[in-house]
Amino acid sequence: MSEKKKLLLSSAMAFVLSALGACSSSASLGSEHLKDFHTRYMEQAKDELSPNALHLYVDNSYCIAQGQHSSFYKELVPVLTRRCQEYYSIKGANIVQEDLTAEDAYKRLLSIEDVPYAAIKEAAERIVRGNSEAVLMTDCEYYEQTIARGNTNNAYLEGVFATWLERGHDIYIIAEPYTETTAKGNFAKKRFYIVFTSDKLEHNIYAELSKNVNLNREGVKTLHLSATPPMIVETQSKPEPTLAAQVSSYGRYEVQDWQIDWSSIQSILMQETDLDGQPNANGQAVITGLAFNSREGDLLRVDDVRIRVLPLNTVYSDFVQSLEPASGVSAPQVHTIQALPEAPNFMLLDEKLWKSKRQIALYLDRQNFDPTILDNSAAGANFFRIDILADKVSNITNSDDKIREILVFDDISGGGQNVSLYESVKICLNRPKIQNLLKEQVLYSIYVSTLAY
Repeated sequence: MSEKKKLLLSSAMAFVLSALGACSSSASLGSEHLKDFHTRYMEQAKDELSPNALHLYVDNSYCIAQGQHSSFYKELVPVLTRRCQEYYSIKGANIVQEDLTAEDAYKRLLSIEDVPYAAIKEAAERIVRGNSEAVLMTDCEYYEQTIARGNTNNAYLEGVFATWLERGHDIYIIAEPYTETTAKGNFAKKRFYIVFTSDKLEHNIYAELSKNVNLNREGVKTLHLSATPPMIVETQSKPEPTLAAQVSSYGRYEVQDWQIDWSSIQSILMQETDLDGQPNANGQAVITGLAFNSREGDLLRVDDVRIRVLPLNTVYSDFVQSLEPASGVSAPQVHTIQALPEAPNFMLLDEKLWKSKRQIALYLDRQNFDPTILDNSAAGANFFRIDILADKVSNITNSDDKIREILVFDDISGGGQNVSLYESVKICLNRPKIQNLLKEQVLYSIYVSTLAY
């Protein structure tokens, strides 16, 4: 550490100690209700699925019948049957709900007989109209007696997938390759286990499969369709030590209490060099350490992010006062929070770092700094929220040939390949409505409490 950095940190800590002593006798507004504020205004009502209510829809086709000889299939069956509450057999044009116990479901999955044709689309439509997790076990050959060669090029599941994603849920497609032998020769086919679930549901069926089944065995591939953030936070944020910040983390958001005053912040962190004395037009980063990364198999991905800073002084103060019935102050309306204006020229994102390493570094905008949002000096504290937002998204199904290989299979009826599932996925994720659900999605929020300006 440079001598400059040691000296500045020492001075900052001296201020913190004196500030903490002063605050102990002050009645200034504190950050202790920011978690409640977030719960009240930022956690949107969810379209929740019923827990522990798995429905199985089983295509009684040759493909699934032959699955009884597959070690991967046999590994899946116990996990599915333990959770299964309703079992539906797809027998030609009919979808039949079977009487079952867990033992019945197990026996049925190991004694399937082939029935020509299959109402796959109709089964999927039932699933997305419902409110339960479901697994559709099928070869995705949607043959109808009235259509020659079936739906080999028809994206017949596009609308079904979109409906489920628009509800805020997730779809996992597990593809197991196998060879089907007929009088015409050998065909490269797939058994598909299409999992309709929600990552927000604790102990969901995909989580159970991931825990109890080797989904990474040779040849088996899993793809993930979701319009909610397909990003995972790899690390926790790291406020610059000079701030002496106290941090509380709550999943995809956190609360930071900065303990030094703005005069010190400006003199220490908003210079033309960083704390190591290296030239930097933005000064010293105030928050680092956050990194995001798409999970393997995610098809809709965040390419670029942006930040926004929202002033909270008035709305947070009103919210805290509203907690005391005698105050006569009403809590802010949800639409008021949603309409908060962004604070310009306050904070910057290191875009180069994001593009090169998908990491977050935030700087105060020293060259254009506008402290207007720090207008709460009379209350002894200031509050604002930093949101990291998805700004540009892409559907990798459009460009990744490996995705196509996972979803496409040989067409037995007329030669060539069946691309119906691939086209369903690709077109669904290209829908502007689906991509817009992810674009501008808040990936992470940081609430900041600071001293008077």
